[in-house]
Amino acid sequence: MDQEIIQDRRSEGFEDNDPALFEMNEGLDEQEERYQDAEDDEEEEKYPNEHQSQRASQESRQLEWHEVEDSWHPNWLQRFHGQMGVSQNFPSNIQQASEYFSLFYDTEVLDLIVTETNRYAEQYLQSNPLLAASNYYQNWTPCTRAKLKCYLALIMHMGIVQLPRLSDHWSKSYHYACLLCPSVMTKNEFFCLHGFIHFVNNRTANLEDKLYKIQDLLNLLIVRFKRYMTLPRDITLDERMVRYTGRLSFLQYIRNKPNQYGIKVYLVTDARFGYTYDFKVYTGAEENPNRSHSAIYNTVVQLLNRLGGKGHVLYYDSFYAYRDVIEYLTAQQIGSVCTVNSRRTFLPGAIKKARSGMAKGEAVFRRCGNLLALLYKDRSNVRLLSNVHSSQIENGRPIALRDYNQLAKGVDRSNQRIASYFFRHRHLKWYKTLHVSFLETCLSNAYILYKIRTIEPKKYLQFREDVINEFIQQYLDLRHMQLINRPESRLITGMHRIGTRDQRNCYICSTKENRRTSIYYCLECDKNICIIDCFYRLHTLLVIHTRNKIRNL
Repeated sequence: MDQEIIQDRRSEGFEDNDPALFEMNEGLDEQEERYQDAEDDEEEEKYPNEHQSQRASQESRQLEWHEVEDSWHPNWLQRFHGQMGVSQNFPSNIQQASEYFSLFYDTEVLDLIVTETNRYAEQYLQSNPLLAASNYYQNWTPCTRAKLKCYLALIMHMGIVQLPRLSDHWSKSYHYACLLCPSVMTKNEFFCLHGFIHFVNNRTANLEDKLYKIQDLLNLLIVRFKRYMTLPRDITLDERMVRYTGRLSFLQYIRNKPNQYGIKVYLVTDARFGYTYDFKVYTGAEENPNRSHSAIYNTVVQLLNRLGGKGHVLYYDSFYAYRDVIEYLTAQQIGSVCTVNSRRTFLPGAIKKARSGMAKGEAVFRRCGNLLALLYKDRSNVRLLSNVHSSQIENGRPIALRDYNQLAKGVDRSNQRIASYFFRHRHLKWYKTLHVSFLETCLSNAYILYKIRTIEPKKYLQFREDVINEFIQQYLDLRHMQLINRPESRLITGMHRIGTRDQRNCYICSTKENRRTSIYYCLECDKNICIIDCFYRLHTLLVIHTRNKIRNL
């Protein structure tokens, strides 16, 4: 079994020798970790040395650029006949917020997490019998679908109510006063599930896959993202940085991003709402299967190979603006609108370098076949490539630039919605951080589907609260029924007798502030209790609170 740290408790004030920080040593050690510096949007991509000269020669082949006639307009792209909206696979009887979310976290996804979490917990406790007998783990009960939904709801809730430490959500201090978490799940119960959460069987996983810890879950989510949405004509390609600062072989550093260190995820979204249609987690340059092209080219091919022939128009930034990428998209009947770096060798000289004395608001156009290149003078020089726009200017700006500013923000909208209420508490394990990120992505996609199908939709925060409330209510209802249908022995009447023994604290009402002792105890339950009221409470209350005993009274 791969090394696992069951509980992220260093941030909770525990010592390094705490049993919950014990690591298993059954499997292979992870390879030596390293940081990889990723380039920002304005820098050149680094290619493998053995293919650098070949790629440079491909980019340096000069194109024949010409002046743009006023009547010219590219007409090569077929007309897009689709319309954005829910697909035919969308159920017609969906109404509640939790039902929209359950389209992505359906029974198959939940069963995967429940099965692997219980499997890992069993393997861990069998390998650590001393820890299994400790107070911390002895109350562990196997995970169920309802319990997992409640756990996910609490993760969403902690994104709304953000506290300094994870344990503060169960704190009695009036500085925090979180009422939801303690009333739904005990702290030990949540922390055990939080530590045991798993997505793969470590003993049968493909260790050559860097994402093997979470790849099965990602595969299921990609299928569901594509199942319920039909993309519109305009789509966006960009990346997201999932914040993570631990040791990881494919950790990225991008200095101009809000999250400079993290896991990079390439996303394809619609340009209007930011619905995540497809994604790819970047795991390093060594995954490049086609050595004749760059990793960026292969990423574009992987994400867009099934969207060809429909007439889509893709908006992206200069990080992806290479000649072979544009040529591939053109061959797939996908239009391109992108900013471009002045260092691209295939650009004409008039676009690479602005002439001296160029006034603000002035534009220069060149074309090569159906490809339009423009240079627009604003506060700085803006360079743009498009094979679906003409040189038409409206209100002092090229229409191509106006459309780019409006439609290249699909991924940004998705990132903004996710960052608003993101679970801030750090994980020691990268795949748990990635799981929370895609949990938020599912919630964002669910809200977009709800917004499309609703005339007067709620705000995103209220939709999120509805999902939390519905999941928690399902868990509480089921737990109550289980207690009624399967009562504990202490709740079965007619079998309890009273005896006397040495004086001890009352199991029901004795606290540190108000200590109460009794010589009476129940022979069957083996608990000392006050003979008048507490004997009755012991055998009638569905839940006995052993820490906050005031709730028993």
